[in-house]
Amino acid sequence: MNKAEPLYLLLGPETGLKNAFIGEIREALAKAHGEPPEEYRFYSFETSIQQVVSLLRNTSLFSASRLVLFLGAEEIRKKEDVALLANYAANPSREGVLLLLSEKVQLDRKILETASPAGKKIFWELYDNQKKSWVVSCFHRYKARIGSEAADLFLDLVENNTEELERECRNLCFFLGENAEITVQDIEAHLYHGKQESVFSLFETVCALDLESSLEILSKLMLEGDSQPVQLLAGLLWQFRNLQSFKILAAKNFSPADAFARLKITSKRNQRIYADAGTRFSAGELENIIALCADFDEELRSAGRDLQTRLLEIFLYCVITRKGANILSRAS
Repeated sequence: MNKAEPLYLLLGPETGLKNAFIGEIREALAKAHGEPPEEYRFYSFETSIQQVVSLLRNTSLFSASRLVLFLGAEEIRKKEDVALLANYAANPSREGVLLLLSEKVQLDRKILETASPAGKKIFWELYDNQKKSWVVSCFHRYKARIGSEAADLFLDLVENNTEELERECRNLCFFLGENAEITVQDIEAHLYHGKQESVFSLFETVCALDLESSLEILSKLMLEGDSQPVQLLAGLLWQFRNLQSFKILAAKNFSPADAFARLKITSKRNQRIYADAGTRFSAGELENIIALCADFDEELRSAGRDLQTRLLEIFLYCVITRKGANILSRAS
């Protein structure tokens, strides 16, 4: 890449190739300005597009260029936000590059129009009939072998993108050594029990009504210190709203495939999570859970760190065992 565009729309679920492309943009900025760019990463459920544009408009005192990643671009829906983004695209920052990222492949037409043809990229995940052969080939590159059953389990436990697949493949081969024969037991011992957690894996265990696993993931996230309680709750709320939309479409007799297409949920793993969760929560229970998020958001913002952890534990209990009934409320 010789020169970076001022604004990119990087769409689709294949984060491995997407991150590789972001690396090319980063290198192009470093080459053009003689130093690495100042880098920021924002999420739509915690940062507004107004804040992002304001950051890009202000000149940096510490770096000659800036790379700003905005994840969850599909949430840019308000007319004023779309208009603000269009105005920015017409007169972008000279030293900044804005990356709008989404796992979905279609956004609001006016948002799609903000990027030039060279700035629009879709990164598709592997097709089902390509996944196992890719995994087998990946282990072969690291001088190891994996059986069919173990490959199936590996695919069940790892996000379906080449970055995650290769990283976990590399980690397993590092632990087991060259010429290893990867078994189901190896997958369970080294991958399942040591997998990296996030607000998305937390949502999955909550939707499975697995309180014990949910509390374990929450504890790990809080101990790592990278996850702020208010942002964790915001991430769960964002996913429950998606689930509520899926339930509404199902009630209108949309097939799961049509509902996912309308919601632009393309990841097979996410589709499975939402489909399973749709059978475990009623529409009324989802309304209660979304209201519960608002109640606990207020509590979290006025509590100290230690109490915030306890509040999140209570929140998970209320969702999983009480389906949204707030045990802290006198009314419940």
